Amino acid sequence: MDYRFPNHMAQVYSTSPRQRASAGFTVIELVIVLVLVGVLAAYALPRINPSALQVTPVAEQIAAEIRYAQNLAMSRSQSHTFNVNGNTMTISNEEGAVALSNGQASVSFSGVSVGDGNITFSPRFGQPSGGASINVDGGGSSVAVQVSGETGYVRVVQ
Repeated sequence: MDYRFPNHMAQVYSTSPRQRASAGFTVIELVIVLVLVGVLAAYALPRINPSALQVTPVAEQIAAEIRYAQNLAMSRSQSHTFNVNGNTMTISNEEGAVALSNGQASVSFSGVSVGDGNITFSPRFGQPSGGASINVDGGGSSVAVQVSGETGYVRVVQ
């Protein structure tokens, strides 16, 4: 018995040195791709504005501190006020200043412009005194931190 493949099958399974060499990229092709990526990076990097990259993280930090003030009001059964004034945020209650979630008395922001805002949370379900919107601007980008007046829900809106 003959156990060899038929001629048309032998061609499928055979690999000549020429076929194996054409399986990848040449050095020239790789160098051309790297040069194109370098040209695109040199064109794009100067157009990235660092202030625009700071807007969303600052807005998220403000939203987190607003939620923290709301939680303090409920857990301590005492009204707490979140305040942003002149790029500085603080939390206070009837007795005075309260440390932020990071342990500091206040946090100042640089490189962005933060709109002024004042929100007081009651101890009953952490309900705010009213709705509020705090804008964070920088580098042509703007993000708003919104607090619902009815529920106290805090969200960041792009």
